[in-house]
Amino acid sequence: MNPLDSMSSSSSGLVVNGESAGYLKEAGGWARFLAIVGFCFIALILILAFFVGALMSSFGMGSQIAGMEFVLGIVYFGIGALYFFPILYLFRFATNIIDAVKANDAQALVSALKNLKSHYKFIGILTAIVLGFYALFFIIALIVGAMA
Repeated sequence: MNPLDSMSSSSSGLVVNGESAGYLKEAGGWARFLAIVGFCFIALILILAFFVGALMSSFGMGSQIAGMEFVLGIVYFGIGALYFFPILYLFRFATNIIDAVKANDAQALVSALKNLKSHYKFIGILTAIVLGFYALFFIIALIVGAMA
């Protein structure tokens, strides 16, 4: 019997068969890989946040813009912190989906799908915010361009 063959939802008639379980397991493996790479990039971003001042000084830019090292450090730290949450949700999805397939565990499947939903919800909200900023900057550019 394939993993998750017996998992079903009586209310919707949803059945996860062996082929579906295989796809979920493969998706979990790729999600785990992407999450680990994401955590590595977060670490690099946070290291950069702490050493941006030294890097700017080594390139001769430290004295040109007073206080910019601190501001850039805060910006990089914020980017790293913001990037952490969707990567954490992705890692939890990967871990839970692989466990669900291996152990034929319906609760792990629910937890995995909950984390996948949270991952995409976070990315969706972040995308909407970024698109809002793009629209705002576009409108500002049109107004400034019209005044010139």
